Amino acid sequence: MDAPDQDAALVYVQGELEENHYCLLAILYPNAHQRASDNRTIPYLARLAQAFKDQH
Repeated sequence: MDAPDQDAALVYVQGELEENHYCLLAILYPNAHQRASDNRTIPYLARLAQAFKDQH
């Protein structure tokens, strides 16, 4: 707590059919948890992830 410079997250998705394919969707830094709690962030990343999974 109180260390936003130590709060980071990589958000990635694995392909559905091609399990060796990955896509890095976002790097949340600093304050990864606060950024992820934004009501627009997770739905947006979920749409990106679904689009990638649909293609891979």
